[in-house]
Amino acid sequence: MPGALPLLSFTLSELYISLYRRWNDPKYTGRTLLLEDYQALGGVAGALTRRATEEYNNLIKDFGEALGKVYQATMRRVMLRMVTIEGGGAARRQVAESELEYSSQEENKYRIEVIDRLVKARLLVQGQEAGEAYVEPAHDILVRGWNLLQTWREQEQENVALQRLITPVSKEWHKNQKAIGFLWDDNPRILLLKDILKSPNNWLNRVETKF
Repeated sequence: MPGALPLLSFTLSELYISLYRRWNDPKYTGRTLLLEDYQALGGVAGALTRRATEEYNNLIKDFGEALGKVYQATMRRVMLRMVTIEGGGAARRQVAESELEYSSQEENKYRIEVIDRLVKARLLVQGQEAGEAYVEPAHDILVRGWNLLQTWREQEQENVALQRLITPVSKEWHKNQKAIGFLWDDNPRILLLKDILKSPNNWLNRVETKF
């Protein structure tokens, strides 16, 4: 499959971590990567999606119940922006970091922390294209095979579809010095966006909010 080497690298890294943890037992002196650890990871694809679930759950473990749920909501918003539909199936989407800037400084703090953790876990990768920083899932398997992300997509189908419409439109409006001609005048979707703006699940970024 395309991109097999990064997946193999990730899986070997997870197997080594399993071995390293076993060394905490002074009775164990082996230096062999075990088939049982590979099977426990769920194979190559399972290793990636299992780690994603682990990172999501660790947010509660590391930040406590209340704040952890805030971080989890941020992770959900970030990951949903990184999914697109190609040929009837889900695929990873490269997202400009400017698209992940929110009006709330608190939300930006949570977003930076979440992305940093996912990059360190090798679930996301960062780079630059045409001078603009971006972030994207490390592999399509993460967006196709992670059951939690699939659940979020099903729950947020309408919001994801609306997001794909407003993101390029608001970006074009901002690029053209916020010219009135680029705004939606009597587009019925404005009412939906106003409801989202007032809701606890407000996923609009800074430019989309201004738009």
